[in-house]
Amino acid sequence: MIRFDRSRLRDGAAREQGLSLMEQTLEAISPSRLVGAFVAREGDILRVGTERYPLGDRRVLLLGAGKAAAAVAQELEAILGDALTAGVVVTRYGYVAPTKRVRVVEGGHPLPDSNGVAGAMALHTLAKTARDGDLVLCAFSGGGSALLSLPPAGIDLADLRALNETLLRSGAPIGDVNVVRRHVAPLLGGGLARLLVPAQLVTLLLSDVVGDSVEAIASGPTVPDPTTFQDAKEVLSRFAVWEQVPRSIRDRIERGLRGWVQETPKPGDPVFARANAFIVGNNRTAVAAALEEGKKQGFRTQAVVEPIVGEARTAGERLARLARDSAASSAWTLLVAGGETTVTVRGSGRGGRNQEVALAAALELEGTSNRWLRLSQRMERTGLRTPPAGSSMVRQPSAQELPDSIRRRSCGRTTPTPSCLPPAISSSPARPRQTLPTSSLYSTILTRDSEGPCSLSPDLRATLR
Repeated sequence: MIRFDRSRLRDGAAREQGLSLMEQTLEAISPSRLVGAFVAREGDILRVGTERYPLGDRRVLLLGAGKAAAAVAQELEAILGDALTAGVVVTRYGYVAPTKRVRVVEGGHPLPDSNGVAGAMALHTLAKTARDGDLVLCAFSGGGSALLSLPPAGIDLADLRALNETLLRSGAPIGDVNVVRRHVAPLLGGGLARLLVPAQLVTLLLSDVVGDSVEAIASGPTVPDPTTFQDAKEVLSRFAVWEQVPRSIRDRIERGLRGWVQETPKPGDPVFARANAFIVGNNRTAVAAALEEGKKQGFRTQAVVEPIVGEARTAGERLARLARDSAASSAWTLLVAGGETTVTVRGSGRGGRNQEVALAAALELEGTSNRWLRLSQRMERTGLRTPPAGSSMVRQPSAQELPDSIRRRSCGRTTPTPSCLPPAISSSPARPRQTLPTSSLYSTILTRDSEGPCSLSPDLRATLR
């Protein structure tokens, strides 16, 4: 069961109800629940969605990577029972789950490390044993790109780390980031599918990308890649980091442009003749769960149709305007949006995208006469070199009254150091730390109020600007 640590939060009836709503939403979209609803064993048949795969006496292998990989592996072990032969999954530190037949390896994220490389090599080794007649199940979620970053010949781990850090700080959307990753790490961009031929391949995807492009989820290890080495170079050039990435990375891309490095497999490639991929959960799943839970708790609910994307500051302003427009009635209103924002880092500030969204929303809402509570949770809870994740915000946000979790930074500039961290998600000891399949869920709860306009103190406003 997912619970926020209330000892680190300010109290209040509205906040308590908002946190309860978020907890129930996260529980509804936990990896085990989503996979358990999508996959079932019916005797000697494995049902995956509407497809059925005979088990019989064939070997069944499980491979996976991502922050939800261990939780998914645990659930699939329970479903398959003795039909599962062996498996290897690579997950982020602290996201392990107890398994019997699947080896779980922890590694670095968002920057790859030596343990992650060792896990990717173990997965690679097991994949090479796949043969005709085998059924290979693969499970990927957010974080899979970094955790499957097996360096190719001529590129060392330090260069891969430098590439990833440069991309993550560039402000490039995750889709563009993964275009580059697919052309540098050989297991990505359909590379794993090449190793598994001629086995039958079934991939389960927990989507963390807006639009659900399968090649972008964990950089698509088992699906066709429609992009090219030319696209990878264009991304690095467009975000002005081509000269910043290591020489070995640029050399590989240039060699790929000359045809000296094999391109990733494209749609229609025979590699995928016996491969199917299924999206088990995504951002829409999270939004729908939040709306359903809101209705149960008596809210008037409203969904934001378009995903929240782009720079976090702009997204926060947009959400605030939507929230203000939704507060016409006297009923409590739950406004729910989903998406994935970016921040172009320009300094050494702490925090992440959700804090920036909340800060921008605070500026936009200044002067309104609504009482509001805003909750923002990044479903996978990790970012670049920073422990904070998620944010919450209440009305009357003076410098002392704003929750510490959102007084972190704006556009990469340092803001006052908080005395406590934002809410941590905890789970019972018997289950792994919960990792969700989507990017960010934004909830705003509003009602009309007569206490006068909310305001920001001048020093806090100056910090945000």
